[in-house]
Amino acid sequence: IRSVLSTCEGRGFRSVAFPVLGPGVILQFPVSTAALILLQEIQTFEQKRASKTPFQIRIVIHPKDKEASKCSCLRPEINKDFKSFQPDVFVSSGVCKAILAAAGPSVQAELRRDSICSTGAGLLGCREIVHVQTKTNAQDFNKTCKRVLKLCESKGHQSVAFPAINTGVLTGDGTSTIQICAEVKTIRQSILHGDGRIYAILWKIIAKTNVSLETRYSFRSFVPNLKMFLIVSGKWKSKFRTSRSGTNIPTTKPQPAAFSVIGRAPVDTAALKTSLEHLVHQQLLEKEFELRELSRLNEMEVAALQTNARSYGVSLDHRVRLNANASKSDVKNSADSGEKMVILSGLKEDVLVVADFVNKAVKKALSEDLQEREEESLAQTVQWMYLDGDDWKLFNPKQNYILEEANKKQKVFEKMELNNNKVHVSKTVLIISDIDFPEKWSPMAGETFKKVELDPSTEEFQSIAKEFYRTTKHKIHKIERVQNHYLWCSYFVMRKKMLMKNGAAELGEKHLYHGTSAKSCNCIERDRFDRNYTGTHGANYGKGVYFAVNASYSARDVYSEPDDAGLKRMYVARVLTGRYTEGEASMKAPPPRGKNLSDRYDSLVDSLQNPEMFVIFHDDQAYPEYLITFS
Repeated sequence: IRSVLSTCEGRGFRSVAFPVLGPGVILQFPVSTAALILLQEIQTFEQKRASKTPFQIRIVIHPKDKEASKCSCLRPEINKDFKSFQPDVFVSSGVCKAILAAAGPSVQAELRRDSICSTGAGLLGCREIVHVQTKTNAQDFNKTCKRVLKLCESKGHQSVAFPAINTGVLTGDGTSTIQICAEVKTIRQSILHGDGRIYAILWKIIAKTNVSLETRYSFRSFVPNLKMFLIVSGKWKSKFRTSRSGTNIPTTKPQPAAFSVIGRAPVDTAALKTSLEHLVHQQLLEKEFELRELSRLNEMEVAALQTNARSYGVSLDHRVRLNANASKSDVKNSADSGEKMVILSGLKEDVLVVADFVNKAVKKALSEDLQEREEESLAQTVQWMYLDGDDWKLFNPKQNYILEEANKKQKVFEKMELNNNKVHVSKTVLIISDIDFPEKWSPMAGETFKKVELDPSTEEFQSIAKEFYRTTKHKIHKIERVQNHYLWCSYFVMRKKMLMKNGAAELGEKHLYHGTSAKSCNCIERDRFDRNYTGTHGANYGKGVYFAVNASYSARDVYSEPDDAGLKRMYVARVLTGRYTEGEASMKAPPPRGKNLSDRYDSLVDSLQNPEMFVIFHDDQAYPEYLITFS
């Protein structure tokens, strides 16, 4: 389809007519699948066309093709909700009950029996309603349309909605197609002779006629030149996205092959029957696939699988495979106890062909799932942003992944689509002067790391000590301020990101405690809090880094391990807790907040009502601000 459209436009053709490709004898695709693919490709072609030259696409359905005629995506729906349309003017043919009912009794009171009369809009969202009475002959109909358009133009209206006039019960169904085509042609001619200021909308069409399919695209042919449009009321589906979650795999049974055997005696036919059965069984093959693997396939891929199975005469069936150690009771309840399987069975060569298709489809789906997970996982540790005016905005997970890969390869820029535009994204290094360092820091003198022991008489020391002594009676020996240039820069950028994502109210910046051993201090204050040590002292609420609200908790020997001199260590850390939820031991990352998998909670807690423990999973969410040495 894509090739045909490209070739036609390349050769300068102005139109092309498509049948519904795919459901024929050879390919045997379901009509719904074929229709979706056809419309999807037409839509893609329409969106990507650079040329403004008119191009007409028709979809031709054979009159006897009842299945295609019934296909919902090929048949526009009749929209009778006039209030959803808001042109300047509605045209009402004769005494159009649908419009009058929607407009309300005030319009009916104003109505006069003239050939053309205008009334107020009543309950409709337009400026006025023009009521017309016309004869069935084309000449009178033509004059009426011109008069309506001139009336609208003279009043400065910008849009008008015409019904399919003369297609109601009084004229019958026999002339409906002719009347619609005549009306469309007349409106078009009337517009062509005007100055192009009126926009015409055809809002009703008869579902029984095939003109609806042709009209949708044929009227795009004069849109670019005259700045006008004609819209059929059918709601065309613009998205064909399918889901991979738990797709049903229907069973498929091919037609059985029948042999007629003629012999002299029953013994001969029985022997031949046995021989044939043995020969056929030698050529049969079964292939098993776990249902959970195939559930990764979307609806279109499942339809393609069914088509392949039918084409090659392969049956699709379901079976439950019991575990080797299943008990007798399990056998009785096999549907609940075993692994659900999808079985392909048929001739060896045919089964192998279909099985190869399944393997490739599952591999592709698995690859896409893994790629999505990788993108989401990366977004938890690395996040690229772009400046939009004065605001920093996040790239989505896919774009973020592409940029990080480009950054690893040291590319200068990367091409991608952003806000429906193709753009070049180039990297800009954040200038150090943009980072706000804490005012209490001592001068670094060109150093990137420094530890400063606090004077016990200073307000800074006393403030930290007071909070420490609020929950514990341990003796403080010294408090040191940790000044790590790079760790602070990472923390600052993460803070900006969370501030932009959550807002100031849900930033959740807190001073929390983290007990550690003397040998771990160098790693923490020069590198980061390391999640690799998770589980050393228990991980009841997730496999991240733990911080306590109270110093008494972190002061326990199991967390603040005493050295040979009996001294213990505890960090007072700045932690960005953000939006949090209750954790579980199995969690390796915070769960998503909703259906958007990239929008996750920022941390986990032991209790939502009164949290005493916070767990983070991103290294840059915490900064080791002070180290308390105590006993």
